[in-house]
Amino acid sequence: MKAALRWIATNLPLGVLSLILATVAWMVAVEESDPVRTERYFQAIPIGTLGRPDGMFIVGGVNDRVEVTVRAPESVWSSLRLEDFEAVVDLAGVGPGTHELPVAVTLTKQPAEVLLVEPRTITLELQPWVERAIPIEIGVEGVPALAYLTRTLSMTPTQVMVSGPSSYVGQVASVSA
Repeated sequence: MKAALRWIATNLPLGVLSLILATVAWMVAVEESDPVRTERYFQAIPIGTLGRPDGMFIVGGVNDRVEVTVRAPESVWSSLRLEDFEAVVDLAGVGPGTHELPVAVTLTKQPAEVLLVEPRTITLELQPWVERAIPIEIGVEGVPALAYLTRTLSMTPTQVMVSGPSSYVGQVASVSA
């Protein structure tokens, strides 16, 4: 029994060293057969939104795509598709006004990873959706031909409902027919 324990004690460091060297050799072989590639993905990723508050809408120009730099083994890199990426901006808890929000990008293919997102943030303007009734103004241009009379004009409906983001609805001064 003592001889077996002595043999294990003398050979244990050699066994651990052998295990470490075998692991390193395996990692080098894997890296050589499927090298890791790090570069910018060739397509821009469209940005979606999450948690948009009820009654709020995005207005104005929006940068709706981001560029990403990805690190992945060559075998995974060659199979990447646009559908494997998801870029989102979380609007939960955001009120009306202009906001600079971070863009979160996830990648479903493993062991690939997103290293860099450009731009990291986007600026969005949120406005409440409003409705406003505006009366229709009736106007006559010119003079009727001989033998025709102009009578009092009326129209049904007498007003229109204008709806949209508050700044746009506020720009509507009148409706005429």
